[in-house]
Amino acid sequence: MNLYDCQQKLITMIEPGHDGNNPGAHQLIKKTGKLSPGKRIDIYRRSITSGQQRTLQLVFPVCQAILGDACFNTLARDYTWDNRSDCDDLNHYGHLFPEFIDEITNTLSAFADYAYLGDLSRLEWLWHHCHFAKNTPDHKRLNFNHLNVIKTGLVWLKTIPALQRFDTPWPVYAIWLNHHSGNNSGTEMPASLEQLVIWRQNDLVKIGKLEPPVDELLPILEKGCTISHLADKSSMNYQQLHEHLLWMTAKGWLMFQTKDSAHVQ
Repeated sequence: MNLYDCQQKLITMIEPGHDGNNPGAHQLIKKTGKLSPGKRIDIYRRSITSGQQRTLQLVFPVCQAILGDACFNTLARDYTWDNRSDCDDLNHYGHLFPEFIDEITNTLSAFADYAYLGDLSRLEWLWHHCHFAKNTPDHKRLNFNHLNVIKTGLVWLKTIPALQRFDTPWPVYAIWLNHHSGNNSGTEMPASLEQLVIWRQNDLVKIGKLEPPVDELLPILEKGCTISHLADKSSMNYQQLHEHLLWMTAKGWLMFQTKDSAHVQ
C-alpha cells in the first residue's frame, strides 16, 4: 500500500459514520498498550470534529447566544459530520453553515420562530470572511490622485477583496449590534429589505447600511469596470459618478487594475 492509499484510508476511517474497528484500521494503526486501533481512530475523529465545532462557535457567536450552547453545539456537530473540511486553514471553514441553518429553520417546526437565523449567520460569516480576506496591495489601493487617470479609461476599478454586500429582509444588523453591545433586549422584525455592506478598513471590520445610489454602483464595481463602462451601466452622469467614487475612495472600498490584469464583465 503506497502513501497516498494509506492517507485516503485514514481519512475515510476518521470521517463520522465509519467504523474504526474495520480491518483497514489494523493495517494502519499499530496496537500498543490498552487502546485498540479503532479507539485510536476515534481519538483522531473526535479531535477533528471538536476542532471544527470550536471554529463554528468562534465564527457564529450571536447564533450560539440566541440558540443556547446545547442547541448550537448539536447543530454544529451535525454540520461537521456532513461537511468535512478540505482546507488546512480552519479560518475558511463554515461557509455552508448559513445554508444548513436555512434547511433546519425551514423544515423543523421547533425552529419556526428562527426564520431570520440563516441570514444572521450569513452576516456573521461575511464579517469573518472580510476579517480574513486578502489584503489589498498598497500599489493597487485607489486614492484621490488616481481619479483623473481613471477617466481616461487606462485603468479599471474594482471593489477590494475585503468587501461584501448583503441584502436581507430581516433586521439582522440590529440583532448583531445588540449582541455585541451587550443589549439582550428583543428586536422588532419588520418586513423590509435591508441592504448592508461589510468591509475591512485598517484591520477593523465594519458593517453599514447601503443607501442609494451607492447600492447601484457596487454590484458593477464588484466585477471590475472602467469608468465609462460604469457610466453606461448606471443612471448617473460623470459628475455624479465622480462624487460617489470620491466617497467610496475615502471609505477605502476601491482598488484599481491595469488593462493587462483586469477584465470587464
